[in-house]
Amino acid sequence: MEGVNKSTHPEVPGEPTHTSTALLETATATIQGFGPINKIHQHLCAPDADARLIGLEYIVSEELFLTLPDEEKRMWHSHEYEVKSGVLFMPGMPGPIQRQDLEKVCKTYGKVFHFWQVDKDVEKGFGVSFDKERENRAYMTGPAHGIHPLANGGGKGLKTVLREVDCKPVDSVPRVFV
Repeated sequence: MEGVNKSTHPEVPGEPTHTSTALLETATATIQGFGPINKIHQHLCAPDADARLIGLEYIVSEELFLTLPDEEKRMWHSHEYEVKSGVLFMPGMPGPIQRQDLEKVCKTYGKVFHFWQVDKDVEKGFGVSFDKERENRAYMTGPAHGIHPLANGGGKGLKTVLREVDCKPVDSVPRVFV
């Protein structure tokens, strides 16, 4: 039917929301506060308006990260690689404005909760080039004290680096059948 917006996502199993549930949610929304949700001020690498939420991330300054207990630090990662590699971007924002904001993000740490993966070609879908953004962001710096040794890689202090490697063809890999 022409002029009707239709979701590009698969049907979600289950019953549609009942009117009584919708009324209850509306009533509770007038009583409960949504302060944390209303403080969201931007989205990064986000798909279309009808997209599913793929994750939530807490982002803190380097200074706040350094005050966390060592056991907690293991659950966080620096944003230096995500920003400088070009794979983190703000859809629809002009490059210079985006880079100004991402310069700040590059110095932060995040703790992310993923619900599922994005399943489409992000570069093509948003008309961005990770290679071009990588070049445009090469000047940026990460945390002032360097990446903390307990962050990244489950507390192993790993630094993510983009590199190309030759992979052996699948036929050369030994196979084990059980």
